[in-house]
Amino acid sequence: MNTKLIGSIGNLVKQQARTYGSKVFLIKNDQVRSYQEYDERTDRLASGLIALGLEFGDRVATYLSNSIELLEAYTGIAKAGGVTVCVNADLTSREISYIFQDSEAKIVITDEGHLDSVERVLPECPSIHHVVVVGNAGSHLPFERVVDSQPRELPVMDGEDKAWIIYTSGTTGVPKGAVLTHRNVTWVAAACVDALRFREEDIFISSLPLFHSYAVNTCYLQVLYTGATQVILERFSTKAVLEAIQKHRGTVFPGVPTMFAYLANFPERSRYDTSSLRMAVSHG
Repeated sequence: MNTKLIGSIGNLVKQQARTYGSKVFLIKNDQVRSYQEYDERTDRLASGLIALGLEFGDRVATYLSNSIELLEAYTGIAKAGGVTVCVNADLTSREISYIFQDSEAKIVITDEGHLDSVERVLPECPSIHHVVVVGNAGSHLPFERVVDSQPRELPVMDGEDKAWIIYTSGTTGVPKGAVLTHRNVTWVAAACVDALRFREEDIFISSLPLFHSYAVNTCYLQVLYTGATQVILERFSTKAVLEAIQKHRGTVFPGVPTMFAYLANFPERSRYDTSSLRMAVSHG
């Protein structure tokens, strides 16, 4: 197992940007990010968050749909010394209000599709100082304006520093925030990449919700750790997945059993060329 990249998320990104440079890391529709571009943008995002007053250990809640910006937020927050609170993009206003209050989030990064829900709960969430929005930001801060910040010296992170807070489903009570360190999550990535034999030439097709712990690790850190490329879909549909595999020559598809059942039973499946696919990863 390659343990050289285990440690901080920011260092993992920096090392892979040096190794892979202009190689494509992320694709979503017409958006593309190389490893180098991703590293540079997340450095500036981290600088922008610090300029907004983010201090070491402060919580930043991410509440938005699958996007390149969501993954950039994860890295930018980590580089700034913050702790990401991964919020389920399908939660209601009442549910996000509890998480915002319980985590004492200082900044919320969202998108225009979720902004109304965030605005409804702001009066009851006094810890929130800023709302950063992908898309039409209204009276709040546009995501790209924060990314356009002047670079500054970023904190040196240790593997024992907190990286993420991921809330449980709360099936037997209120959700509880599980705290994960940088070393926790990079060790899992290293172990899974080794066990599953991912390759740097792999192309992941990702339709899992990127707020979930399975997807955050498999469709973010494991792709990054491998040096592979990922195609992000906003959500799962059988047709969209098959089209993406055919168009991008996808080699790895992470999913859950229900997704595979839909794909196996899709009556028009034979119309799509899926011969490039070499592995399906199942969980849940």
